[in-house]
Amino acid sequence: MGDEIIVPDFSWNNQRLNWNERWMCAAIVAAARSSCLYIHTGAVIVKDKRELANGYNGPPPGFELSCSEFGFCEKRTNKRGIGRCIGNHAETNGLQQIDWQDKIGADIYSLFSPCYRCSKEIAQARLNKVYYLKKYTSTKEDEHPDLPLEYLRQAGIISIELEETPPITKTIETFFPDGLKCPEV
Repeated sequence: MGDEIIVPDFSWNNQRLNWNERWMCAAIVAAARSSCLYIHTGAVIVKDKRELANGYNGPPPGFELSCSEFGFCEKRTNKRGIGRCIGNHAETNGLQQIDWQDKIGADIYSLFSPCYRCSKEIAQARLNKVYYLKKYTSTKEDEHPDLPLEYLRQAGIISIELEETPPITKTIETFFPDGLKCPEV
């Protein structure tokens, strides 16, 4: 993508975005920064109709290169001898930018439902709702696919799968022409 300016075609009858569309489109734009070769995702944390932070999956600050710059996924190839993912998840990257008091009662918008680890972090942060477009399927053999959402439910956090509306679809097509892909188990 380089330094070119992307101007999405937002021609959906000049209708104003509703709040869910606005925040999910922001999460899609955040995902465009992802350097992960496995899955691109982004998250936006919102409270009182104000964005507190956003995040995308990739290595933390200080890593000299990411998997996309190396050209291989360390988790799947072990070429550098680490053998594990060097990136943080989008939800984690977003949550780490916010003071703990400000997180309480906030909502998070993410392209995919959270994994189990992120579900625990969301519960610890005492968020109110989790909005997502697609259900994430864990690649861990011992993890039931419904475990992360069940964990959130037991923590009193509401999970809402949003439908793709024209503005969301256009934003996805702009940044991810092949669509959102959640790796299969």
